[in-house]
Amino acid sequence: MEKYFIAKIIWQIKIPTTKMAAEFDEQLTIVKAENAENAFQKATRFGQAQEESFINNKGQQVSWVFINVLHIKEITSFEDGMEICSQTINAPNAVEFIKEIHLKAELNKEVLLQKLN
Repeated sequence: MEKYFIAKIIWQIKIPTTKMAAEFDEQLTIVKAENAENAFQKATRFGQAQEESFINNKGQQVSWVFINVLHIKEITSFEDGMEICSQTINAPNAVEFIKEIHLKAELNKEVLLQKLN
């Protein structure tokens, strides 16, 4: 019988012509599989299949490179407010980290609201 798992998949976003810091994308993906090992393998195939290269709106070559599956967790039930995945982050500067989280959250909120309108 197949079960549901959450897989945390990581890609690196490479733009060779930019001086930006290394950029990575972390996605939580639902995977249906018989066990955690099969879910890991399936998530790896998903990650590899989504590798791509394209020219962005600034004319830069952008590549999404699959790095790895960082985490697999079985979902045994679906409930409102249920934790899906968690991660502990060690930040060198708490004040700067919190500022960055608030800034990113506000930007993400604006983008989400624009897409919904």
